[in-house]
Amino acid sequence: MTRWTKRPPGKPGRFTGYERLTLRQVTLGGEIVDRGTLHAIRAAFPDARVTHIYASTEAGVGFSVTDGKAGFPASYLEAAPGGVQLREAEGILWVRPPIGVLTAGTTAGIEVDRAGFVRTGDRVLLEGDRVLFLGRDNGTINIGGVKIHPERVEAVIGSVPGVVLAQVSSKSSPVTGALVVAEVQVHPDVDRAATKRAIIEACREGLEREAVPAAVRFVDDFATNAAGKLVRTRKESA
Repeated sequence: MTRWTKRPPGKPGRFTGYERLTLRQVTLGGEIVDRGTLHAIRAAFPDARVTHIYASTEAGVGFSVTDGKAGFPASYLEAAPGGVQLREAEGILWVRPPIGVLTAGTTAGIEVDRAGFVRTGDRVLLEGDRVLFLGRDNGTINIGGVKIHPERVEAVIGSVPGVVLAQVSSKSSPVTGALVVAEVQVHPDVDRAATKRAIIEACREGLEREAVPAAVRFVDDFATNAAGKLVRTRKESA
């Protein structure tokens, strides 16, 4: 995934000179694509076709979205493209491959129901006519009984001018069980103290109280795997 697309044109980003590119196609995948990212891409490359590919490791299949909006149309739950079948159950997305039916049960960590739907482990939210991705079910942070999705917090932090990339994890707390910790990479020319204040303010305005980071740490860069995804560390000792 191209990380710099999280910054709107004219604001600091990880890469420079991209405005000279004349892209006709932008394809995204691997991480949740939020509204801010899509708006920034559309503003930077108004003539490009933007495609977001969702692929489930568990089911071995996926589908694409080309309407420029976050998530996917709720109509996909009735008829998804490519013969893939989708359904939502208790906030989790289930996918049925277009060819063949997997045996019901749990094998090698993959859960399959009697109809051949595979539990992806991706949490989703039905909002109007869209189904939005919240994050991985096994990646939530439990703070006093409130489940926090790190990806959602990262999206809010990423909307703050000067922020290049953010990674949210948890730290043990004897009171609430866990606290939210944010590591943030910023443009080298920004005022870090002012940016930290802006991050906390944005989180207080856009998130529940429990999701506001208890600590914001600035880092120079982040580790990524071969697919370009952040190498996440969910738990940190006190």
